[in-house]
Amino acid sequence: MRLPKKRELAALYILYSRGGDLNYLEAIELLRSEMCMNKKTARNVLKRLRKIGALAVYKTEGELRVRIKSPWEFLEEKLQAYIGSRARRCMGPGEEGRTLRQSEEAFKS
Repeated sequence: MRLPKKRELAALYILYSRGGDLNYLEAIELLRSEMCMNKKTARNVLKRLRKIGALAVYKTEGELRVRIKSPWEFLEEKLQAYIGSRARRCMGPGEEGRTLRQSEEAFKS
């Protein structure tokens, strides 16, 4: 599990704000214009976002499309997985540890 870096997170936010479903070339052009990236960097950012699960690339009617996850949902999934892995790491043998819900309730109080 890898958390997104600042550039990837900014790109995810920009892409999602323009709609959850874009043409692949439109997504590249959007990143080029909004984040002042060259074409190769924009493609690599999209590739990294796909690898970490923030977007999916699919083909429809002869064109490549990009489906973007909500940045908030994506971060929530990643952070829940991180918190769960940290909780498992802290538990000793035979301990149950806290569930995620118990941790959230303890954090809120």
